[in-house]
Amino acid sequence: MAWLNDNLSENVRYSYPEYPAYIDVISPNVFPGGSHTMHWHDDIEFLYFLSGGDDYTVNGQKIPLTAGEGIFINSRQMHYGTPTKDSRVLCIRLNPGILCMSLFFESNYILPVIQNSNMPYIRLSPDTEWQK
Repeated sequence: MAWLNDNLSENVRYSYPEYPAYIDVISPNVFPGGSHTMHWHDDIEFLYFLSGGDDYTVNGQKIPLTAGEGIFINSRQMHYGTPTKDSRVLCIRLNPGILCMSLFFESNYILPVIQNSNMPYIRLSPDTEWQK
């Protein structure tokens, strides 16, 4: 199975096939198809830079990131990274469905985030208290 579909959506490979979540520490040489390939997926994604850095691009906007910083990428956003060769990144991808414990939780907490077109990403900085 190819990692990228014709519509640029990623065929996400989860850590466990029965549970739609991917968690791993990755480096530029393990990105499928190369780290510079634009793609999207239904999953939400968190990246935390353990070392190195990146000019991460979400929907055409470049976001510079360095070690100790991270980014939340919302569902269905076009994105790609250009990490430095020394980058090590904690990557967590979650299918939003696993966060929907109940219809109430889904309607009030998950859908308002993943359907928010004004929030394609959130840059995460240790300088902001709630983002530590």
